[in-house]
Amino acid sequence: MNATPFNFPQDFIKTLEDDLGQKIEIQRVKNWDELQAKMVTKTGAHLVLAPSFWARDMDRESLIMRLNPIQTKVEKRISPDFISLQGKNLNALPLYWAVTDFRVHKDSTLGDSLDQALQNKALTEIHLYPDQDLMVTHLKVWAKSPAGSLKLKDVSTFQFNKIPTDISKTAIWEYPHLVKDPNTRSLTTGNSRAFMVYSMMIPRNSSNKKLSYRLIEKMMDPQIEEAILTKLPMGSTLQVTDSFQIAKEKRSTELRDLKLHELIILEKRLPDLFQEYWQKYNFILPN
Repeated sequence: MNATPFNFPQDFIKTLEDDLGQKIEIQRVKNWDELQAKMVTKTGAHLVLAPSFWARDMDRESLIMRLNPIQTKVEKRISPDFISLQGKNLNALPLYWAVTDFRVHKDSTLGDSLDQALQNKALTEIHLYPDQDLMVTHLKVWAKSPAGSLKLKDVSTFQFNKIPTDISKTAIWEYPHLVKDPNTRSLTTGNSRAFMVYSMMIPRNSSNKKLSYRLIEKMMDPQIEEAILTKLPMGSTLQVTDSFQIAKEKRSTELRDLKLHELIILEKRLPDLFQEYWQKYNFILPN
């Protein structure tokens, strides 16, 4: 099950099917409630890909397996920087990461900083990175700043496969930082950019746990990682080797240059806060 805002490339799915000798079906899951419902049935999916901080609630509800049987392989293939972010209990395999970046049209007159743009009366649209908990984290911070006078009716988000190429000059967009768009420019920010990590987990109700472990090992294959990340604006968590053909800006070694203390790192879900802001703004979420 895929609970992330991006879709896997079709050529990656075909490669995985050929290697395993069986059909691969990927189910799109829109939110936590839908995922939770699918994980308490008698039999479920072999793997779940979701924001890493979801693992905390999944573990508390005994919905996911420990990865102890493959821990040695994980430690050999995944960058120790990302393993350390997971904490002591290895129950989620970090695979992909992104840093968000606030952008406006290159000819926009909203300002040079995010604060200026948020306070500009000409602002008509805000399109936030597609994560509900990150959305409300932003809005809570902005409510305590001069931008608290934000009077927009709608706050929307988007899907990775539908990132626009033509944006309004009166709109703010929160993109993955690896998206290349010559028609936009970045806004300077204080501590509003976010560091997002996506992890693979094995549901406790997996109908074939042996296959689940085999699949999760396959997802750590550098060739599989390359096939996915050539099509997505995400970074890799794999340890860098001479044979790993991936752009420098997408490598796990970039983590050390990111100044994590300046970035938002979500540690838990915020369902109550989401409901509060859901009623205040008309959140437009992707289908």
